[in-house]
Amino acid sequence: MNGPILPKGIALLGLVVFIGLAWLLSSDRRRFPWRVVFGGLILQFVLAALVLLTPQGRAFFEAANRAVEGFQTFVLAGSRFVFGISDSAAESVGQNQDFFLLPFAFGVLPTVIVFSSLMAVLYYLGIMQVIVKAVAVVMQRTLGTSGPETLAAAANIFVGHTEAPLVIRPYLDRLSRSELNALMVGGFATVTGSLLVVYAKAGAYLGDLITASVISGPAALVIAKVMEPEARDYQPDQSLRLGDEQRAPNLIGAAAQGATDGMKLALNIAAMLIAFLALLAMADFLVGWVGTWFGLVDDAGRPLLTFTGILSYAFAPLAWLLGIDSAETLEAGRLLGIKMVANEVVA
Repeated sequence: MNGPILPKGIALLGLVVFIGLAWLLSSDRRRFPWRVVFGGLILQFVLAALVLLTPQGRAFFEAANRAVEGFQTFVLAGSRFVFGISDSAAESVGQNQDFFLLPFAFGVLPTVIVFSSLMAVLYYLGIMQVIVKAVAVVMQRTLGTSGPETLAAAANIFVGHTEAPLVIRPYLDRLSRSELNALMVGGFATVTGSLLVVYAKAGAYLGDLITASVISGPAALVIAKVMEPEARDYQPDQSLRLGDEQRAPNLIGAAAQGATDGMKLALNIAAMLIAFLALLAMADFLVGWVGTWFGLVDDAGRPLLTFTGILSYAFAPLAWLLGIDSAETLEAGRLLGIKMVANEVVA
């Protein structure tokens, strides 16, 4: 009976520990943002309960997964044409067309391009602005944060940390130190919608990804405001006015610009994967080589000490505080460590 309960209790302990660590790093420990912390925690629990425990939430997840599956068929239509995979060529080696789209470069990266184009179209039509503002209204009324930092946190749920500041472009030149910190923390706490689709393509359950992404918005504001509280004499702007982004001349132009931006992101992902995976392999080799000087090898002569192994043990306590099962904390710690030294794509 204690099995399912213990990880949840540890995760609650982790909440206290992580907020405590943020407070220890705070620029002004006497100005603890009680409303932001309690409002953010309550909002996270409510959001998690809505999407995980209600029939409507489960139905939404099932619909989201079906939507991703349908989206992938559209991506395949473009990929098959661009990469020149014909039925006759596939049949000549006894495979179907989709077999040749299994490699990451041909199967996953095109998803980034198409999704980026779709997001650009939704922004051109004004649909994403409505969604972002609705999320920002809920967060602001719950946490009491300023308009610019709340809009940026809401935008980071859907777009990357390079695009989110454009949503608050009119405010950028007069943001306070605390608001700038919230803007940066929110960007690093979330991933772009394109990467969510990539993870779903790789086999992750989209419902869990969406839940984590949505909850990360208020969570980022909690940590950011604890570490950098607002100055006493600062009067924050409470308006939720979206920035006037440079609009494409028409719908086709928006789709084309989105595809171009997606191509840049896809190339960046490919380049980072090649470089960082190679560097991690090199680091494992060098650390293992040093370990052989001290006899740290197994019966087959393979090194027992590796760089990623060190990361596993270093970050395992953090993984444990997140509520991850003890049997999986080393693997989770390894992923957290790789994300820290590289990024979430490599991890």
